[in-house]
Amino acid sequence: MTTEIETVTVTFEDLKADLDHYLDLRATKRLVVTHEGEQIAALGPWLPGEQRIFPPKWFWDVVAPPLPMSPDDPLALTHALEATRGYRPFT
Repeated sequence: MTTEIETVTVTFEDLKADLDHYLDLRATKRLVVTHEGEQIAALGPWLPGEQRIFPPKWFWDVVAPPLPMSPDDPLALTHALEATRGYRPFT
């Protein structure tokens, strides 16, 4: 059985410009992100036997910026503490 997965190649600059569109697209298509002509990430479905590289940190800072944690929000801090201790799954 062969699985057909459509691959879309996009530059990092285009990804940044229309982030929501490409993040929605990765649900059904394999998204290959390039920067300066070099592949830096592959998102979405995996090809059989595919080995993926881990994207650089600056890539994740754009695609999934860290959520701000407020010391004034005890519930958020409690959830973060529970997640790090293994009581609550990371989401």
